[in-house]
Amino acid sequence: MSIRFRLALTLDALLLAALLTFGVIIYDSQKALLLRKAREARETTLKSLASVTAETLAGEDDGPLIAYTSGLKRMVRELELAYVSDGKFIIAHTDRKLAPRQLPLSSGGESMSAFSNRLLVRKTVAPDTAKGVSISRKRIVVKGQAYEVVVGFCDAKVSAGVEKALEAVLLSLLQAGLLVILAGTLLAFWLSAKLTRPIRTLAQALAATGAGDMTRQVGDTDRRDEIGVLNREFNRMVAGLREVDEMKRDFVSSVTHELKSPLGAIESYLDLMAYEIAQGKNDPQVCSLKIPKFLENINFIKQNSGRLLKFITDLLDASKIERGKFEITRRPSRIEPLISGAVQLFSERAKASGITLTARLQERLPQPMLDPERITQVLQNLISNALKFTPPGGSVTVSATLVRPERAPAGDGRRPDVTEGRALRVEVADTGPGVPKEALERLFGKFYQAPGSRGSAIGPKGTGLGLYIVKNIIEAHGGRAYAESNSGGRFGFELPV
Repeated sequence: MSIRFRLALTLDALLLAALLTFGVIIYDSQKALLLRKAREARETTLKSLASVTAETLAGEDDGPLIAYTSGLKRMVRELELAYVSDGKFIIAHTDRKLAPRQLPLSSGGESMSAFSNRLLVRKTVAPDTAKGVSISRKRIVVKGQAYEVVVGFCDAKVSAGVEKALEAVLLSLLQAGLLVILAGTLLAFWLSAKLTRPIRTLAQALAATGAGDMTRQVGDTDRRDEIGVLNREFNRMVAGLREVDEMKRDFVSSVTHELKSPLGAIESYLDLMAYEIAQGKNDPQVCSLKIPKFLENINFIKQNSGRLLKFITDLLDASKIERGKFEITRRPSRIEPLISGAVQLFSERAKASGITLTARLQERLPQPMLDPERITQVLQNLISNALKFTPPGGSVTVSATLVRPERAPAGDGRRPDVTEGRALRVEVADTGPGVPKEALERLFGKFYQAPGSRGSAIGPKGTGLGLYIVKNIIEAHGGRAYAESNSGGRFGFELPV
């Protein structure tokens, strides 16, 4: 069932319930009003007859009273009977045959009350005792003589008049209700079309996005309702998907490069060595002269195979992190030899690039609980990145100090789990171009590379996994990794001691 139909059905149901409630209230109020008007008409007729009686009898001429009373039925449709009595005689009656006539007396001489559609004589009859007739009485005094004025309305005629009027009210209510439901249905379809239009637009955009179109955006993002929120979230989602798609393409390109480059270099050196061996296989002296060159080529092959092995190791580590299988083995270890070893490893590369690589270590550093192999991996990642983005003539400094949490630099907002309020901070600072501030918080994300970093990198471009692995290794130690950019880049980590 479509939203349009459901909205129309819901609105019609609400309107019908409201109309039924309103109709019952109107019907009851109209019925009460008509019955009240019938009573008022009886009282008005009684007052009118009493007034005519007083005026006529004051002139001692009952002819006009008799004529007026006998003609009342023609003027008042619901009137069943009306008469005027002085207690002994019926002076005037709607039935001319009954007036004037002397009232009968009981055997005990007690006066009797008389009323009927003709003339009923009953003892002490109440005003409303006559079956099917509602009686109203009024006692007046004219020239010292008391008179009783009686008016009776036929209940059946009153009810018939009320029912006829109520039928007209019901017909009007039914017509109005049909018009309201019709208008409500049209309004519901109009509203549903207006409400579902942006949903249909969003559905089309979702279908296009699912088909691979990452450029689709939806408008009405400035709306302050749920549709505006939905549109903004969709645009944000598409932007994120587009970024992930770009990261995926970059990653595929990086993987291709990281696999192809070292393999191509290894293949080239092996081909060269095979060619030279083939050329000098008949002359051992020539082959012996080429041994230093062969050793150099073997060294290049080893470097490229090491680069390939590191890349594969990073992929495996990232996979373990995603599956929650990443483990470390901590033991009390000194950080100084790990830093010295990492600096020594990259010293030749730094020298070849014209970069000064130094280490500044605080004396008597404590021995934190750490996994030496994993921390060495972290140090190598950070130093390699620093060398990659530092231009010739620049410098890279690796420092290690003991700090307290309140002095720790701003990073990802988490403090290390330190003992006695101390933390071992290791930082790699370079004099490169630095990192845009808006990219700092995302640097440790999987596959993420800061805008422009691929163009400014010297040597292999990387895959965006290094800092992601660094962050997870440090957090597995109960510490935190951070990044800052101020006159160059500063990447580091803090470990509890």
